[in-house]
Amino acid sequence: MPYSINGMEASMSEPNLQEGTLWVPLRGMIESLGGNVDWDADNRVAVAYLGANIATLTEGDVTADVNGEQTEMQAAPTLQDGEMWVPVRFFNLVGQQVSVDTGTNQVDITSVA
Repeated sequence: MPYSINGMEASMSEPNLQEGTLWVPLRGMIESLGGNVDWDADNRVAVAYLGANIATLTEGDVTADVNGEQTEMQAAPTLQDGEMWVPVRFFNLVGQQVSVDTGTNQVDITSVA
């Protein structure tokens, strides 16, 4: 499995490496970490709730609102097959420790907040 969340294997869409950025599905990752995501299809905005963190992401906008602060991500979220995809490093912004093996696209996420 390409994902380990707090030491447990997680199943979701495979990570995708594009131009040096590893992309992961936002909803699958947030839900695997025990959070949830609201989706506003009209405005193409996702609001992710994870512990005490709230992050608002807009498709095509490199800036995320994380706990009321504007934070620039590595790249702007995209939509693929009805899923919002984010750079895996986004999860550092919401209190997670991220480790990636780019040779295998293995993603390990550990909650630290």
